[in-house]
Amino acid sequence: MANQCLAWSISDSKMDRFDNNGPKFYLPIRCSQLRVTEQDVCASHYEKRAKPSLNKNRPACFWGLVTEPIRDRGEGKNYMAFGPYFMEKAKQFSLSNESMVRVKGMHAKAVAGVEAPAPLEIPVSSEKKKAAPRKKKEAVPVAVPVAVPVAVPVAVPVAIAAPVEKKKPRVKRAPKATSAPIAPIAILAEEEIVADIVEVPVKPFTHGSNLYYLDSAKNKLYDRQRDGGTKGIYQGRWDSVKEKVITDIPDSDQE
Repeated sequence: MANQCLAWSISDSKMDRFDNNGPKFYLPIRCSQLRVTEQDVCASHYEKRAKPSLNKNRPACFWGLVTEPIRDRGEGKNYMAFGPYFMEKAKQFSLSNESMVRVKGMHAKAVAGVEAPAPLEIPVSSEKKKAAPRKKKEAVPVAVPVAVPVAVPVAVPVAIAAPVEKKKPRVKRAPKATSAPIAPIAILAEEEIVADIVEVPVKPFTHGSNLYYLDSAKNKLYDRQRDGGTKGIYQGRWDSVKEKVITDIPDSDQE
């Protein structure tokens, strides 16, 4: 409304208060009456401004224009939102979000369409500034190494029978096959002792899977072990024409 009064209109029925039953304050409401010709206020506020009321702190007094900063007038305190009293109490008492939105919205509506200073920023109360109590650190379980008895093996002496060394049976030496003169083979008759030892030169000989020592002078064959040993036992004669061992011919040396 272009001709609307520019004075603040204060009413005891239009109040709010800070949290926790804090002090009350007036809400910022603009007068809804029309201005007097060539004036910025209505007739009622024109008289209040010309003749200030003795009750300087109540709605009966003139609280200023919406186009001016909200301040105390004369000796009276201004209890309206965004005034000096309100800003001082806002440092001590908190204001709910609902009340914060309400007073800012009403102030914006009051100054709509006119040039007016922006409202002061509502300070954070000292109660809100108090640091929140620190949460106690929860005890974190820590793995503590615990000495656990461990069974340690103990060396126990055990009596172990020492191995008895067996006496090796006496074995008659067999002649070794070499290009040099070969050691003599002792040919013994059953349960008889031969007085004379005959030296017989032999060489290793194999027929099929059988191993022999061959007396190439007489084609006589003697036993031969896998390890090269021999008992000097006569096995037969070698027939080089038929390429076979003849076992039915007696040993000519056994006489």
